[in-house]
Amino acid sequence: MSSEHPKTGILNVHRMYRIEIKKRRIKSTLDGLLIRVCPFAICR
Repeated sequence: MSSEHPKTGILNVHRMYRIEIKKRRIKSTLDGLLIRVCPFAICR
């Protein structure tokens, strides 16, 4: 009964995966900036 192709499911998973990577990269960049700006950020 699934009318969508398996390819679209793979594309959706791929898109979610890329968004997750982007979020992690942004978070790590923000953490790096925090550590540079304020050394106390390491203590949280």
